[in-house]
Amino acid sequence: MKSYLLWLPVTAVALLPITSMADTSYISFEHNYRLENRFHSDKLSLTYKFDGGLRFQIAANLINKKRDSFDDPTNYSEYFDTSYQYAINEQLSVIPSIRMKFYTGAGDDYDFSGEIGDSGDTGARYIPGVAVRYAINDELAFFTGYQYEWRKFTHKKEETSEPNQHRNVYKIGASYQLSEAMMLTYTAQYQDSDYTLYDNKRSNYEQGALLSYRVNRDWQPYLGVDDVAVATDSDHREAKLTAGFNFYF
Repeated sequence: MKSYLLWLPVTAVALLPITSMADTSYISFEHNYRLENRFHSDKLSLTYKFDGGLRFQIAANLINKKRDSFDDPTNYSEYFDTSYQYAINEQLSVIPSIRMKFYTGAGDDYDFSGEIGDSGDTGARYIPGVAVRYAINDELAFFTGYQYEWRKFTHKKEETSEPNQHRNVYKIGASYQLSEAMMLTYTAQYQDSDYTLYDNKRSNYEQGALLSYRVNRDWQPYLGVDDVAVATDSDHREAKLTAGFNFYF
């Protein structure tokens, strides 16, 4: 099994000397829980936002499909995310991006990527995209975006490899500054693909809200809830709850 386990810490250590160059840098941790499937997952990430609009993020995900269990993660993945916010004027920005996500694969009956429709088998997902953000004023902003996702599975000896998968993701959303410290963000997305996503169909939708609160210069906790699919062969929906924080430095 090919693993990218060491990529995240090695890359983080290599980038630490440039922290002083960044306009904003922070570490994030979040825990997710699905109410019906009762799956737990955790994400740890490191983000840099530079003065010129460049953003870079590396993250590690631990997935657990054994219901209501915290002590036996069954899958691990990492992703590297880069974007650039190009300001056309004070209100309008165009944001091209690319994300590369790598999966180690669990190799057992509990193999799961954290996303319904994706087996989590060893391989990678390549995600180029572009977003447009329009700020009405200092409090309210709208955004829309598109991502193309290519899921490539690792070739296995003496086995028939899974065919590569492709998905289109369309997003819209808005963010509103409720107060100087508190922000509410809403995002909705529609997905279509060449593999089953939800209710035996090759399409799916998701929506979610995130509320963050800036306690001080360093700490920003947040809470979120998402409406997501329960399974590829069911029309049931479930809530995915998120609790996490950003630590700025």
